[in-house]
Amino acid sequence: MTWPVAALYVDAKGPYPGLVREWYDADRDARSYSGDIPVVAHPPCGPWGKLAWRCKHQRREDAIHAVEVVRRVGGVLEHPVGSRLFEEMGIPTAPWDAWRTLDAWGGYTIRAPQWHYGHAGMKDTILYIVGTTDVPIPLERQGGEPRPVQNMAKSKRHLTPGAFAWWLCNLASRCQS
Repeated sequence: MTWPVAALYVDAKGPYPGLVREWYDADRDARSYSGDIPVVAHPPCGPWGKLAWRCKHQRREDAIHAVEVVRRVGGVLEHPVGSRLFEEMGIPTAPWDAWRTLDAWGGYTIRAPQWHYGHAGMKDTILYIVGTTDVPIPLERQGGEPRPVQNMAKSKRHLTPGAFAWWLCNLASRCQS
């Protein structure tokens, strides 16, 4: 099934090219997306985390752009727990029933542990959702016991598990601008 959504800032080796109508990686610049279908956005998190001072090859503006697109067309943005992006963009993240606290675009956040969807590491993320309150029921937990992400190769920790990508596409397809 191809979901009627676009995926922004994704890895060409990940699950999105086979799941969505349009996808944008480093070669096909996500900043060029001008469509009107909902998006799943995975902007770079390096400039927004605890080790931002070490991040030399990712642009802060990409995450800001991703928030702006989600607010324009609807969809879902994924960023790690602890990301400073949410505060800078005025996105409510706490308490964890933040869906009760809508921002000016009708957006809200929920917490999503990626290891429930097959990620090998203990990777907690926050989803910023604009355009629907119809969140699909989470999938049953998949995979074995997770391990700390800092003990994983960088190439393994950044890829989105296929089941999680499918669930995010399902969620984004319910969104409207």
